[in-house]
Amino acid sequence: MVKERAAAQRQKALAQAREMIGQGYRAEEIAAQLGLGKRVVLQCERELKNGKRGEKNETL
Repeated sequence: MVKERAAAQRQKALAQAREMIGQGYRAEEIAAQLGLGKRVVLQCERELKNGKRGEKNETL
């Protein structure tokens, strides 16, 4: 139960980080505000830029 709650909090923080990236915040600011590591925030930034989050690439 504790692990599920921790995982849910992390997912919520990552979603908030993605939103803040979209608003133009810098990675350092996001990491400091949400308590995430800078590398985690930069990874989210890369995923958003490359379109890897939420949508699947379809190939024919």
